[in-house]
Amino acid sequence: MSKTELMCKTGGIEKIEKYFEIKFSSTYKDVIFKIEQSYPEVIDYKVDIPGYGIINFNFQRLLEEEFINFTKSFSDRIVDTKRIIPFASNLNGDVLLFDYIENTDEPAILYMEHEEALCIEDITPSQLKAKSLEEWIEGNFIFVSTSFEKFKDMIYI
Repeated sequence: MSKTELMCKTGGIEKIEKYFEIKFSSTYKDVIFKIEQSYPEVIDYKVDIPGYGIINFNFQRLLEEEFINFTKSFSDRIVDTKRIIPFASNLNGDVLLFDYIENTDEPAILYMEHEEALCIEDITPSQLKAKSLEEWIEGNFIFVSTSFEKFKDMIYI
């Protein structure tokens, strides 16, 4: 199956990009195309997360509704869900995320350990006097890579 056929099959790519008002990198799309070619078999990717070691992840398929709902499921831990976008998860609920805040062409890659992540509704008014909501939530993320291009070198199948 050609990339064009896969893009038609997963036609959600353009819809997802439009919904988030972003563009996925071609490197990320290439990884997703490999996943789509193997579907329904699930590919377990091992990622070396600095300070955490090797962690297994599955990339989210680019089906519009499924991808958007996956992102919305983390809206209690992410302030800007249109610019911090989860794209992979593991069985523990930890996620890898694109960070489009600083760079809309090459988003950074972040890691969020879901059990350690603060929920927005758990932050008290007195805590908000000390730091802004964004500053509290920023602590949920661990920097992994400056781009998906560099991140792909950290992935093992």
